[in-house]
Amino acid sequence: MKRTQLISAIITLLCIFMLSPGLKSQEIRDTIFYDNLYNEAARGNHYYMQVKTMTDDGFILRTYYANSQLKTEETYKGKDTPLIEGPTITYSEDGKIKQINNFSKGAYEGEQKRYYDSGALYYVENYMDQKQHGERIVYYEDGSLKRKESFENDKLVYGNCYSMDGKDTTYFPFYEFPEFNGGENQRIRYLVDNIKYPRKARRMNISGMVYLTFLVRVDGEVTDVEVLRGAHPLLDEEAIRVVKKMPPWKPGKQDGKPMNTRFNMPIKFTLAG
Repeated sequence: MKRTQLISAIITLLCIFMLSPGLKSQEIRDTIFYDNLYNEAARGNHYYMQVKTMTDDGFILRTYYANSQLKTEETYKGKDTPLIEGPTITYSEDGKIKQINNFSKGAYEGEQKRYYDSGALYYVENYMDQKQHGERIVYYEDGSLKRKESFENDKLVYGNCYSMDGKDTTYFPFYEFPEFNGGENQRIRYLVDNIKYPRKARRMNISGMVYLTFLVRVDGEVTDVEVLRGAHPLLDEEAIRVVKKMPPWKPGKQDGKPMNTRFNMPIKFTLAG
């Protein structure tokens, strides 16, 4: 084969290789590093690494621990607003299965499972049409029944809790959301008493709703305050300031145990008159 023909053949093969449908999803990748609270971090100081790989109809998001162990692999579909679809398995840092979730259009659908660190099944619950529907069964680590609940369209129909020896005990909700100490009225009172409407915003006749998200830690401390959707930088800044100064909350709980819980909260800025 002549040299020019050989070069032409190599170029042709390279073009075929680059345009192959099976490799198209590997063309564009994006890697981001995070700390253990999913704040962006520098490589080497990270706890998680996320690799986003584009596909024809969305992307695949893989999250790894710092030791390179896969944490999750999630499939997102949709070009304009990609939503998570299908099954997702979450692994621990040592490779054990922590939970198995099924999604449809970005929401839980079908059976969801979570496991103890030992690998024993912790609970199984079901969703239908993006609502909790059917039974949630929770087990002690030895496999004995801990609680049994039934839901219909997100509403609790009945619930029972059991001791390790199988006896009925006082029922309490599986999930308990964080709460401002003193309740909702005290939360509103705190905001009314502590928000200082920015003078410049008053002069410019600026008002609106600021949507915030923050983490309530197991000790009740409010941290990691971020703007989900802002109204104006002046109002956003004041909303963040007042939430960061909040006293400790009652932490959220799962199955009676305090847990770090993310909480979303709107703050409305209204000019009188």
